[in-house]
Amino acid sequence: MRRRLRHALTCIALITPGAAMAEGSILSRPSECSAVLTVQKHGCEVETQLSCGTGDSAYWRSEFFDSDGLSGVSHSDSNYRQLEVQTADGRGGIVIDQTKSYADSPLDIIATGGGGSLEFGTLIVMGLKKPISEATLLKSEPDLEISGRSLHRFSTTITVQYPPPVPEVNGVGMVYFDQPTGVMFTGERQMEWPPSDAKMPHSPAAIILPGEPGFDQPHPTYDCGNLSYNHLDKKADKA
Repeated sequence: MRRRLRHALTCIALITPGAAMAEGSILSRPSECSAVLTVQKHGCEVETQLSCGTGDSAYWRSEFFDSDGLSGVSHSDSNYRQLEVQTADGRGGIVIDQTKSYADSPLDIIATGGGGSLEFGTLIVMGLKKPISEATLLKSEPDLEISGRSLHRFSTTITVQYPPPVPEVNGVGMVYFDQPTGVMFTGERQMEWPPSDAKMPHSPAAIILPGEPGFDQPHPTYDCGNLSYNHLDKKADKA
């Protein structure tokens, strides 16, 4: 998700420099949400996935932090069809039209070897609303062993249609799924425009479960250099 947040923010800044959000915020964590899994990523980023609500109203919440603190929040339904995204600095947000969008579940993608999602939404900047869409194809790849867990891995092909003057943008990426917890999260993401920052790989470095040090903590650990909050990233920096 973080790549999606960063790319959306960059394009928002290009469309309307200096714009600020004028809509309701999802940045504060609702009391109905419980942290499930924390992912430390290469590139000085940490993400915590939370399970919120129950039954038909259940959804996933993702909170993203870098060395500057909270960078953004995303909400998705039980199949990880994105519902809403907001950047922490208040410069942009996206609300997805659930009636026009779909996403194959991670388990279905694993069973068939492939799948996808199509999301139509609204980009909201200073009260202005413009259409936006993202189509993603997912393909199963060999699992990744990390922190004693086997993560299912999917390669992705992405097409994003932003409002003019931004052209159609294509890219590739990687998505990971931890089946025991049901958590799915985005890793690497390379978009053709504007050029992605090659120094921020965003591949997973460690998986942290409830009760383990660093769980549901906002401090990135890996590849932060002098900005690290502790020294646990030495093994990752040498990788």
